[in-house]
This record gives sequence, C-alpha cells and structure tokens, in this order.
Amino acid sequence: MTIQVVILGASGLVGAELMRLVARHEHLELKAACSRSKRGQPVGEVHRHLVDSHRQVCFVDPAKLDFSVPAYQPIAVLSALPHGQAASVIDLVIMQLQKAECDFYIVDLSADFRLEDVQQWQEIYGAPHGAPHRMKDFHCGLPDLGKTPNTKLVAHPGCFTTAVTLACAPLVDSGISENRFVASCVTGSTGSGRSEKPSTHHPRRQSNMWSYQPLTHRHTFEMDQILKQVSGKVSPKVVFVPHSGPFSRGIHATIVSRLHEPMAAEEVVAMMTAFYEGRPGMRITTIAPDLKDVVGSNAIHMGVHVLEKELVVCAVIDNLLKGAAGGAIHWLNRLAGFPESAGLEDPGWGWC
Repeated sequence: MTIQVVILGASGLVGAELMRLVARHEHLELKAACSRSKRGQPVGEVHRHLVDSHRQVCFVDPAKLDFSVPAYQPIAVLSALPHGQAASVIDLVIMQLQKAECDFYIVDLSADFRLEDVQQWQEIYGAPHGAPHRMKDFHCGLPDLGKTPNTKLVAHPGCFTTAVTLACAPLVDSGISENRFVASCVTGSTGSGRSEKPSTHHPRRQSNMWSYQPLTHRHTFEMDQILKQVSGKVSPKVVFVPHSGPFSRGIHATIVSRLHEPMAAEEVVAMMTAFYEGRPGMRITTIAPDLKDVVGSNAIHMGVHVLEKELVVCAVIDNLLKGAAGGAIHWLNRLAGFPESAGLEDPGWGWC
C-alpha cells in the first residue's frame, strides 16, 4: 500500500525534514508540499539540499489542495504549521477530507492539540484556540509509549517533551524512583524555527549558552500529562529548565531523580531496556551519550548513572527528527501498520 502525503508548513525546517523522510520511504509518496508564503516556488529554491529529490515539486497554497485520490489509497496529512495557526487549517482540511470521503491520517507537530483541556491551552498560549471542538479527537503521545490509539488523529509532543518523557517513563512505570524529576535540557538553534530572531543570531549563539523560561516553559505541561498517562494513578512532577546551546541540531537532556532503594546502574539499564523492548532506535547504557551520535537519526541514546540512591539519566535526540519529523513518520508507520522503523533506519551523521 502507498499513502499519499500532504505536508502543511512545508517551507520550514521541520517541513523540509518531512519531505526528506517521505522521499526515502517505500510506502509514502508526496502529494503536496504546502506553503502560503512560498506558493508557486520550486522546493529546491527554498530548501536547496532537496533540489535533486524534489526537482519537479513546487509549493502549493493549502487552500487549493485537491484531495481526489483512488478510493483504495489513503491520505496522510503531516502538519508542521506554527502553534496557534495549525488548528484552524487542520479543521478545514479534515472537513475537506471527509467531504471527499477519503481514508486519512493526520499527525500534527504543533502544540495546538497536545493538551487535554482547551481552557488550559488558551491560558498557556494566550490566544483563542482555532478548533476547540477537535481537541478531544486527537491523541497526544509518543509512538514509543503505549498501544496504537483508537484514532487516526495524533498530536506529537514537543522535542523537549520527547527527550524528557522517554527518559522518565520507565522510571514512572516501574516505580523505582520518586515521581519528581529535575530536567535540565540544552537545545540547538533549529528548535526556534527557520525565521531569524535574536535567540538564533549566530554572533550571540556561538560560544554562548543561556537558560530561558525556567520552571514555566509550556512543554512542562505536556511532560506531566504524558507521564501521568504512563503511571495511570499518580501525577509525576517535572521541574524543567531549558537552555539554548551553541549548536544547530539536537537536544541534550539531563534528568535527576532519587531511587527509593539503592540499585546498580546496570539494573536500571536492564529495566529501561525491557520497558522499550521492540521499539526501534533505543540505546540505553551506563555510558554518557554524545549528541553527535544521534544527530541525523531518529534514535534516542540514554546513559544511566547511579550513586547509592541518586539517579541521573542523560538523553540525546535530534530535535528536528526524533523530536518532530521522525516522530511524525514513526506515528504514521504505527497508524498505517507499517514496520515502525520504515524510512527511519538511517544512523546518525557522526562528525557533522
């Protein structure tokens, strides 16, 4: 089976990664790369590294999408639109797909459908929600956790949330540690998107590092929500401090907690490895991971360190892949019944 893929917000950094991944996936075929600001322009002029793989592709206005496909061929909509803009566009796309009587999947990478409560979302983001009636239709979670949901509409969590919750989830599930986690995370400049802004300006970012929104970052709410789903009964608490780092891609997360009883690091590694059995791209050892080992891949590497009851888990991911585009493809693989690692087998780039 081949799925036709429509990418919303295709002119951004995550949109470019989605196009790159779709191009090498044997079960996916790009139907449309959507961008209002770049409509009519060749993809290769905006994303010059994609000129060979998308030579004949031009950006189209999402308002002019044609959803006519053979009855047997599903459509997948992968949205890389910004927070606050995605909901209303996705709502319109869903109505168009339903009118065309298409079988479809949607994976949204914005924050618009991640939280369970509309009022909470509006308080955090300081704006009315674009499609509040759709909130309960979406499942927010990570494809590495839990069973495939009984819906074809998925909201993928943020990149910080991906790194932190995947490191904490086995601990919450096993109950071997306290349910309070201090997470100090450093992200690359691509996490701020394609548009130029002071926080990504090279003269400031290079050889520099700073924290921002400590204790109040919006991803904290996603972390708590997903870890509560893992627990099923208690409400774990994440104390989150994000930092901007002097590199372009990747996230390094350091999570600190406390064990109820002294354990060897090897015992914790064995437990976490068993928790993620069958999930691709997981590497858990007692060795501190390097960011360069995962950049360019959909993997997550974790290093476990224990001193009596003190526990530290360091996790590294590529924010544009595991934290966004790769997560969307992983979700689509699960929803459509493809192998979980389909199109995501590339190793990291190493010394990039």
